Amino acid sequence: SSANTKELTRLCGIVGTPAMQIEGVRDLEDPAAFDGAEVVGVTGGTSTPIEDLRDVARRVLELAGTPGARKDADRLALAALAEAATPAGRTTSLPTAAGPRTAAAGGV
Repeated sequence: SSANTKELTRLCGIVGTPAMQIEGVRDLEDPAAFDGAEVVGVTGGTSTPIEDLRDVARRVLELAGTPGARKDADRLALAALAEAATPAGRTTSLPTAAGPRTAAAGGV
């Protein structure tokens, strides 16, 4: 729970967006945490591995998604991550057409 992650959680509170700070996918067990939510965002601090964000997105879909989203949680989580993450800032071991990505020059 880095200062960066704590700041993201604090900013959500300031603008009135419900937020929960978790350490990982194991912290997501109760579908009731998403009761009433129409949209769920997933974000992480600078050092959060992109794979962790993918796993959390998948777990949110499994817990709170529509029946179709639950069935297709793996693909949807990966697609959402690919859409949201910018290649220049990505640090990941996820395979791509060009092979595994590495940190951008100068760090992230």
